[in-house]
Amino acid sequence: MDTLFTINACKTFGCRNLGLPSAAEYHFPNFRLGYPALYCAACGSYPPLFNEREFRPWLAAYLTDHARRYGYFCPVCYQRDIIRYGRNPQGTQRLQCRHCKKVWTPKFPHIAPIEAPRRICSVPLIALFQGNAAGQKLYFLLSFDAVRGNVIHLTSNFTPFAVGESLRYHWRGGQADREETDDIIQRISLTEMRFLQRSQFDEIQYGSAMQKRHARGNILRPVIAAHGHFKLLSQRFPEVKTHVIAHECFLRGAAIVAWAPLFRQRQGDLWYVEEEIRNPASPAPWQLQGKTHHGWWQNSWQRWTQEENQKMVCRLAGTAEENAFLPDLAASDGLQYG
Repeated sequence: MDTLFTINACKTFGCRNLGLPSAAEYHFPNFRLGYPALYCAACGSYPPLFNEREFRPWLAAYLTDHARRYGYFCPVCYQRDIIRYGRNPQGTQRLQCRHCKKVWTPKFPHIAPIEAPRRICSVPLIALFQGNAAGQKLYFLLSFDAVRGNVIHLTSNFTPFAVGESLRYHWRGGQADREETDDIIQRISLTEMRFLQRSQFDEIQYGSAMQKRHARGNILRPVIAAHGHFKLLSQRFPEVKTHVIAHECFLRGAAIVAWAPLFRQRQGDLWYVEEEIRNPASPAPWQLQGKTHHGWWQNSWQRWTQEENQKMVCRLAGTAEENAFLPDLAASDGLQYG
């Protein structure tokens, strides 16, 4: 709970400071890479620095709103230890937090408890919305139970809450961060090159997102939405140890900080996956074709093929035996929201 609102922290797997809000080896702001960063002398990393004074109230509003709607945790202290507490005059189930004694009535209570997923898969989506002109886009992050196929959380970078300027998304024009090529190895390299071309690693430019005049709410930087997304999921499912994400560096940082207690103890696994699936019904076994190294961090990627299907996987964190688990971005035959 102490690290729920932490966003400025070391994000390097294997570092003793991973996810810690403060450490003697932290030095900030540091501008060696051309942007304000938190320098962790223990591992030599430079994660981008965020405005925590603006992030905290937004995250609190985001978590509180979700708790009031669904009742998965307390809307005041965010603890999960809650009990049923009678019904309101309309006959709707009330809940009480055992920790702070808060009583509330969720707007959309779940009758049956949701079983914790064994693996969570998270992928981004870009969708059009009605803004001040045609072609305006929102950034979505979808997480689902990789075993059962249930959608467990969907976030967009639109927020109805007030936010500080440092949290807002600004489209600067030019070409959006997206690579289209049939060569899956080249796609990995081009994406990594895009990371290096950004003003900072997490500053994605995905397209214009201007709202209508006088519209309420704000458009968040996707990295802020991602941190909120994974913070909420880790509050609901703190024990999930296996995470599969699409190839995007700020998703790695947001996920590893959200479940930092597990990763710091080397009890979690985090994977990048890039896929080219042309026949999802293929019964053929996957075959390892070799390894390549890509990007600033020279991450090791495995290339697998299954007839005309191919995928690239990269273990970002974890200590399990290599090849013991082959991750993917697929769910069961149908996604269900729950």
